[in-house]
Amino acid sequence: MFRRRLIIYGLFLLLTGTTFLLNAQNSQPEAQVEAEFYFAPLPSFNEMFSALDYLEIRDFDQALEEDVFRVTEDVYQVAFALGVNTADAIIATKARNTEKLNEIAGVMIEYAHFLGLSEEILRLGDELHEMIGQGEWDNLMVSLEKYREEVEVSLYESRQFDLFTLMQLGGWTQGLNRTAYMLMNNYNEAKTGIVAQKGILNSLINNLTNIKDKYLREQSFYAMSSELYQMIREIIYSQKELYTEKNIEDLFSHTQKVKLGFLEG
Repeated sequence: MFRRRLIIYGLFLLLTGTTFLLNAQNSQPEAQVEAEFYFAPLPSFNEMFSALDYLEIRDFDQALEEDVFRVTEDVYQVAFALGVNTADAIIATKARNTEKLNEIAGVMIEYAHFLGLSEEILRLGDELHEMIGQGEWDNLMVSLEKYREEVEVSLYESRQFDLFTLMQLGGWTQGLNRTAYMLMNNYNEAKTGIVAQKGILNSLINNLTNIKDKYLREQSFYAMSSELYQMIREIIYSQKELYTEKNIEDLFSHTQKVKLGFLEG
């Protein structure tokens, strides 16, 4: 029931452009209050990409990068990479690319094992391979979204807030990056409003600011992400509804740099 409430509240508040503060200050003395981490679920990648309804299957296939996103076995880089691959899995499903989807699903399961996620999530990951083999594309889309939600909630409930933040950062960075890529190659001003997801953007920036682990805060990819996300925020808040080609190109460039930062370590 707790998981269900988290997801329902988070989705409602994302639609209103706000986030819900679950770690609200209570009766603890001020000095003992923990950093405030927001729980705002990532937007549905299926809905995000489906908003580009003028695109064809081949456009989504072209948006798949040649290599599956892999990183060195650092727990924070792996959390980010797991997020990236959850977004890529949706693109591969929309592209009906069985080979690429199998490869991405394999990396997702590998990284879920590495992060020590629950057996329930690992079983869900195994089910993905079965659905891919049977070509159950609609069911796959539902299961992939469920997988992402379960990972988010699992990390948040277990109070692994830093991993939760990095996983969300990877997912939304790749979702925005690939959306920008497809808009760059098939620019349609009327469809550019899909990038204006201010609720999750503000939540991510807040949670990055409240990262606890000193080791993580000292990493170059952390500093780079924090700086680039402020630049991304400036672009998204610079327009009311729709975005220029230059705006879209800059969003692609900034998110690409965030990804490269995690690949280089």
